[in-house]
Amino acid sequence: LLLLLYFAAAAAGALSPCLSDAQLDAVARHKLGQLKGGALKPDIARSYVQGVGALSKAVGYRFGRHLGEAVPLMVRYGQAAAEGDDELREYALQALESFVSRSPADARPFLDTLLAEALRFIKYDPNYAADDMDEDGGQAGSDEEDDDGSDEEYSDDEDMSWKVRRAAAKLLSALVHAYPDQLADIYSRAAGELVARFREREEDVKADVFAAYCDLLRQVGIVSGRFDA
Repeated sequence: LLLLLYFAAAAAGALSPCLSDAQLDAVARHKLGQLKGGALKPDIARSYVQGVGALSKAVGYRFGRHLGEAVPLMVRYGQAAAEGDDELREYALQALESFVSRSPADARPFLDTLLAEALRFIKYDPNYAADDMDEDGGQAGSDEEDDDGSDEEYSDDEDMSWKVRRAAAKLLSALVHAYPDQLADIYSRAAGELVARFREREEDVKADVFAAYCDLLRQVGIVSGRFDA
């Protein structure tokens, strides 16, 4: 069934630019309706979330009228993903990035939510949470606790959380490019978080974090008129 859903999603994405508005609405309503129903098996949920992102990417602004349903659903599935289900989190963030890039006008009412999701997941690193002090000054944990069986619980090869952080960085870049008129708010909330992630341990993610920060500074310069793009 999962393989069938995969091929169906791929076919729908490839054919969607050729669909009439009525046909596209029917496909979108079906995908979103399945997600709204809930109680989906993890593999099925991942397939539908990925399919929504692919559909948005393929048809662009035509998907915009569905963002009132799609954005809250992607946020919900990203936040409610089971422990270790980083693939679902990644797909949800990729869908949000597609909404911003392909339908910026329709995604604008959700700017605050989208920015919050990007900032939430850009520091998502559950296997290394002990490296960070929480905002309330909580203890990071003792060395004995860190050493006690930690090597048996996970390895870097099994850790896929870096894909979530990478998707969050790309979402943040999309927001910077899509909404230059909101740059003051984006900068005030995101600049410090990006600088904090310069210590990122995965080189692929670090590159996207640097890219997002450079995009932010470049847009500040463009808006202020101090230098050209």
